[in-house]
Parts: sequence; C-alpha cells; structure tokens
Amino acid sequence: MTTPYILAVACVCVSLLTAILRVMDHRRQSFATKCVACVLFMLTAAFAAGQQAQPMDTPAKLMLAGLALGFVGDVFLGLAPLVPKEKNGLFSALGGVPFFVGHFFFVAALLPGIPLRWPLLLLLPLLPALFLLLQKANVFDLGKRLIPIMIYGLVLGAMMLASINYAAHIADGPLGELPIGLLMWLSGILFAVSDTSLFLRGFGKEKLARFVPVFEFTVMLPYFAAQAIFALAVAYV
Repeated sequence: MTTPYILAVACVCVSLLTAILRVMDHRRQSFATKCVACVLFMLTAAFAAGQQAQPMDTPAKLMLAGLALGFVGDVFLGLAPLVPKEKNGLFSALGGVPFFVGHFFFVAALLPGIPLRWPLLLLLPLLPALFLLLQKANVFDLGKRLIPIMIYGLVLGAMMLASINYAAHIADGPLGELPIGLLMWLSGILFAVSDTSLFLRGFGKEKLARFVPVFEFTVMLPYFAAQAIFALAVAYV
C-alpha cells in the first residue's frame, strides 16, 4: 500500500507547482501540470483499487467514477482560459457539471450502510449560508449564479457530511489507526475550502484582487489533497 501514498503525495506536490505557474500567469504550463496532477490521483486510485477484493465493491466503483468525473471537469476548466473568450463560459460549464455529478458519487460511496451521526446534518446548510452571507456582505457578486451556487454548496455540504461521518465511523475500528483513518476527516473540508476560494477568486469584488495569488494556492492545494485522499479511500470503502 506504499505506492498509492507516494502517488498521492506526488499529486499534491505537482498541484503546488501548478499554483505557482498560475501566479506567474504561465497558463499553458499550469494546464499541463494540472493534467499531470489529475493523472496522479487517478493512478493513486488505480493502485488503491488493486488492494480491493475481486470483484471490486460497489462503493469503490462509485469512488472511481467520482474521481473520473473530477478528472474530466479539471480538463475542461483548465482549457477554459486557453480557448477563445466567447467559448470560455461553455468550457466552464462543461467543467462544472462533472464536478457536481461527481459529488453525488462520493456521497453514494461513503454514506449508505454507515450509521449517520445526526448532528452532522448541520453541515448541509453551512456552505449555502456562507455563500449567501458573502453575497449580502458585498464580498463577491454572483448575480444570477447565486441560486445555482447555493445548490452546489448544498451538495458539497452533503459530501462533507458523508466524508466526516465515514471518518468518524472508521475511527472506531482498526482503520482509525491507519493514515486514511485520519485523512478522511479532512477530505470534505478541503473540498469546501477549495471551492469557496474558487468562487472568491472568480467572483470577488475589486477589494479581493490583491488576494488572487493566495487563492491560486487555496484552490489548488486543498482540492488535489482532497482528491488524493478520496483516491486512497478506494482501497478501504
């Protein structure tokens, strides 16, 4: 099981390089390194899947599907700044939809069959409320995107709930002693940090402009760390 962890660490390291290249406005190079990071988390998942009993369990298949959708979404979102401006919105949509659907796969993989800790339901409205508060506070301007992004936040909250609930469950068993038992606590939270940073970078008012270089790091590093953790989890779900 050493190889998947090495690949997961490599994925996060390449995401750091991607953030640096984006800050330097090397768009084509950053797209290339982002694709490498995506390949690394898919390789992590493939090696982790090799630890599964044959035939592979349904939750592991769902995790792999969610990761694959993330891969597709990353490619389209990475291409968006490279295509003509009139096609930018199309590529952004083609990237966003796979992520949205992929979160359902992660929830379906992690939540069923595990006792639900009911206080975690408070996580569901957390991100929609945060996005609405930031909109009302004039931190960013989502315009007509507010409702769709709040719905996305609700789904993201469900994924955060599922990952934390799963982490709490395995912490009670032998898996709690393994690295994945600790890392799963972070996965959903890291996704939330990344996506919130993405919206702040993309829709933030002028007063946030000076923080754009910081957002490059708070988008890339948490996102690829979360994907790497989910890829490792394929061996255990």
